[in-house]
Amino acid sequence: MGTTGHILICDDQPIIHETIIAYLKADGFTYDSAFDGEEALRKALEIKPDLIILDLMMPKTNGIDVCRTLRKTSDVPIIMLTAKGEEIDRILGLELGADDYIVKPFSPREVVARVKAVLRRRMPNHLESRPALRYDGLEINLSAYEVRLNGNLVPCTPKEVEVLYFLAAHPGQVSHEFHTPVSAPRALAETLLDDMVPDEETKKRYYGHMLHETMRLSRLINDLLMLSRLQSGAVSTQREAFQINELMGSVADRYTVLAAEKNITFSFSPLPAG
Repeated sequence: MGTTGHILICDDQPIIHETIIAYLKADGFTYDSAFDGEEALRKALEIKPDLIILDLMMPKTNGIDVCRTLRKTSDVPIIMLTAKGEEIDRILGLELGADDYIVKPFSPREVVARVKAVLRRRMPNHLESRPALRYDGLEINLSAYEVRLNGNLVPCTPKEVEVLYFLAAHPGQVSHEFHTPVSAPRALAETLLDDMVPDEETKKRYYGHMLHETMRLSRLINDLLMLSRLQSGAVSTQREAFQINELMGSVADRYTVLAAEKNITFSFSPLPAG
């Protein structure tokens, strides 16, 4: 058995599917797509994929609940894909039975490499050797399932050793606010640079997506810079009275369409006067 297989990609962003699929196809994998949690569960049970790439934040049913439900009846390998890089989210996903964890922004090449690695680990009689990690007296040896502090053995369960090794091997480097907006343009740029796009029309569409996402990232950076200036006192603020119902109404108008696209019900009830 080789590392190729059938992969189920579960993410609510179509462009994420397109970029990952291009690299999976190049390596001989077949694939199916799901764009919300309910569809992910249904397809996972119907097609029985060799591996699932599962986004943590999806409409209808989130990735954590999908993983929890699947683990009741299936040991299919699962790679969690998410913008949430906090340790508690990684630990939760791994404790629920995920085999690996990739934090956005990600490289499509990295995703495929992780897919191959997880499938290799699931092959019979496969013994994987990983180098021990050492940090200022702390040693994490996954091959021996041992954790030592200043040479002394620290009692840990096998799962605790795996989680500790994973966290030590993947230290967070990017602020949470940038994970999602950076992931799409990075994936698009890498796909274009690697000449994985077959036709000019798709290339034009990818360039359009990159422009849109770059402008969105620019607005986010400007907002964060303004927030930083406010916190430092470089910019002063002045209080003004406003109508809360008007403000909430404008927010509701803005997000009602976006919510509908995600099959999310969004409603607003004005506060009583007085």
